[in-house]
Amino acid sequence: DASSFRISVRLSDLERGTLLWSGAYDALHSSPLAIRDEITSLIAGALMVKVVDAEAVASTRRADPDKGAYDFVLRGRSLMSRLTRVSNSEARKAFERAIELDPRHSDAYVGLGRTDLSAVAMGWTAYPSEALDRAEALARKAIEIEESNPAGHVLLGRTHARRSQYDRALDAMRRAVSLNPSNPNSHAGLGDVLLWSGEPEAAIRSLETALTMDAGLSAEDMFSLGMAYLLGNRAVDCMRIAQRLVDRNEANGFTFAILAAAYAELGLTNEAATAAARTREAMPFFDSGKFGTLIRNPTMRDNLLLHLKAAGL
Repeated sequence: DASSFRISVRLSDLERGTLLWSGAYDALHSSPLAIRDEITSLIAGALMVKVVDAEAVASTRRADPDKGAYDFVLRGRSLMSRLTRVSNSEARKAFERAIELDPRHSDAYVGLGRTDLSAVAMGWTAYPSEALDRAEALARKAIEIEESNPAGHVLLGRTHARRSQYDRALDAMRRAVSLNPSNPNSHAGLGDVLLWSGEPEAAIRSLETALTMDAGLSAEDMFSLGMAYLLGNRAVDCMRIAQRLVDRNEANGFTFAILAAAYAELGLTNEAATAAARTREAMPFFDSGKFGTLIRNPTMRDNLLLHLKAAGL
């Protein structure tokens, strides 16, 4: 493509002669300064993820009695990535323990709030309103402790979005991105809110940026990217992302639902029926009428429901 080009970047340890990290980026034809800033941000985000992953591995190797607050935060994050009811409950205990050890650890409050958000999103609580109240209070506590930590603003934004307070959610997410443009979680959070706000194209840009920074993006954020593709009339890309979650063994009923809808949109009847069956297997009480209620745009909600029904859901 004459309007874009690919840049390959490598980080090497010259003394040991080893390659520490490498990545490739497709840059649109733009000014050298704009390209430099974009690539610098992406590299910083990718390296931040590498450091956090290394810290998490180191944490799991330590004996429990020696764990500090940050170790429990890392353990909680690892448990949350499994996206099951049991692991979410165990993550809650880890974050609560982190707060006991260090009541001023902002990331511990963020993690605890995320367990409430996940419980609401996955239907693991009979009291979603109370869970959202807790999540918002924990987000504000984290921001009070450390206003410059993007994670607190991301949690606050996700809480607002879950209540359909889209403008407040966008303000919080844009604050998070401005605090650290190299943080993949901030870009993913912004993409999530843009998705539910009814701006799938903008959501795709933010979520693809997050995925470029972090190839191991969480199942929740990967789902949001798949949904954004689906609402943005990119069913093939939706299928690709959903299948990636299946390959990672991180697919759930919602994943199979958007996969079924994507197949139905493409007229792949048999494949849609298979994905629909897996949706019902994972979530026997799946309700297609409630599935897209967070989407602000009624036309998009109606189209999604149409494809779900065509798939047999």
